[in-house]
Amino acid sequence: EETQAEGEKVEAVQEPIRQFAIVSGAKRVNMRKAPNKDAAILKVLDENTEVELLEVDRTWAQIGHQGDIGYMMTMYLKPEN
Repeated sequence: EETQAEGEKVEAVQEPIRQFAIVSGAKRVNMRKAPNKDAAILKVLDENTEVELLEVDRTWAQIGHQGDIGYMMTMYLKPEN
């Protein structure tokens, strides 16, 4: 059992805020290996599928879905509220 030394502050570990989005704007959207249209397709996601947003720029987002990490064009992603 760990004990805290007197006067020592306990730091709260801040969990990063996870952001999610919904695939929208097309019935099926490609999730790619790299952020370009010529990159290999990892999987095809159906409209209304929830994905995790990992990194976003103007055109492409790095997303996570069921343990896979890939890229999707931001125009097909609608942020969840």
